[in-house]
Amino acid sequence: MESGARRSGASGEKLPNTATSMYNYMISSFVMLAVGIILLVVNKKRRMVKN
Repeated sequence: MESGARRSGASGEKLPNTATSMYNYMISSFVMLAVGIILLVVNKKRRMVKN
């Protein structure tokens, strides 16, 4: 059996490999967004402490 195809039920027909990496992109985007927000907050607090 090929790695990209699965067999369906009793008929034995191959199903297409339709998996996408959309969720991986979403998770990495949220992580980058969170890191950016954290950096903005830390930078703002550092400026307030200096003044």
